[in-house]
Amino acid sequence: ASVYQYQSRTFQGLFAPRGVSAAYGTTFSVDEQKYEASAVSELPTSVMYVRHLPGTGGFSQALAMSLVVPSRERNELRASARIALPNATGFAEQSVSASSDITDYYLGPSYAVALGDRLRFGASLYALYAQSFRSYEFSSFLSLTGGTLISKAQLATSSSGLALGVVPVLGAQFAVTDRLWLGAGLAAPSLHVWGRERTQNVASSASPSGTPSGVVVLEQQAAFEGDLQDRRPLRVNVGIAWEDRSAFSAALDIYYFGELRGANRFDGRRKATQFQSGEIPRQTNEAYVEERDLAQVIELAAGIEYALSPMFALRAGGFADLSSAPALDDPQGGAFRLRENRFGGTLGLGSTFGSFDSTVGVAYAYGSGKIVTFDLLSDKPNPFATAETQSH
Repeated sequence: ASVYQYQSRTFQGLFAPRGVSAAYGTTFSVDEQKYEASAVSELPTSVMYVRHLPGTGGFSQALAMSLVVPSRERNELRASARIALPNATGFAEQSVSASSDITDYYLGPSYAVALGDRLRFGASLYALYAQSFRSYEFSSFLSLTGGTLISKAQLATSSSGLALGVVPVLGAQFAVTDRLWLGAGLAAPSLHVWGRERTQNVASSASPSGTPSGVVVLEQQAAFEGDLQDRRPLRVNVGIAWEDRSAFSAALDIYYFGELRGANRFDGRRKATQFQSGEIPRQTNEAYVEERDLAQVIELAAGIEYALSPMFALRAGGFADLSSAPALDDPQGGAFRLRENRFGGTLGLGSTFGSFDSTVGVAYAYGSGKIVTFDLLSDKPNPFATAETQSH
């Protein structure tokens, strides 16, 4: 199911994150800031075909084929600001537009057995199809000494990636009593099968110079294309549930995601062409490798259900969704990638009609983290920096 989230997001340091250069007088103020952020998420969704196989006595078994979409996130960000530089009698205007769309699909067979009424086992072998799209555009206009010195810079990138893998999953449930259940599951780290990624970058700038035209124009076009490895880490979950659908039910789940080195790895070539005023174009074609690791995290989810009638129930829940992305303390790239921990709760009214179960409700989530941004105004040689961000 898709749900539109109204997302209010704030930033500290998205523009001029490390101040401004001494050449601009160090004194500055960020004015006229505007932010727009939206998100559309795909709630956990699955379609399953189940065939019950012959059993004997207290033994029963079933075979299933399923398509599972654990999550999908589409995010949009648009922001702009005017940075006043009073000591340089000038100002800078900067804007950014960024978007991302990331989806995982799991497709494969499952086999389950029940030994009596209290013990159940299941195993699945999923093909993992991971799809990602990212893009951003960033522009900066700088005016100094009352407009006599002007420079411009623009950066844009778009990338798309596809990856295939295999994920084995095991699970078990045990009924301690007629109402109390214990459960555990294990998903092994995904096995890489195939993947490709392509990225296009364009960067251009125009700044004052001693040339006859008084301006030097620089532009670089780069294309990255190669093999993509996009793996998922070890996941172990344990849970406990009290189930009495006619009165009160509750459940608690704990998820552990293991560390995975080189989880996202690009191995290909970088082809670039550089143009500069008064010079012949320069071309490069070189091998390029980039890796990103995943850190270990522990997440929690809990929920309760109170039956109002045989057909309707009040449902509530809470969750902690922690990011396994690497820390963004000193980024060397990955502009406008977000690392955020989220905490929230849900409240809804559920209905049950035979085997059909649905819930209509609301959810609230608070997020806090960092986002990679550009720093083109300070003295730092690294143009990438981080800004603090919160969302509601």
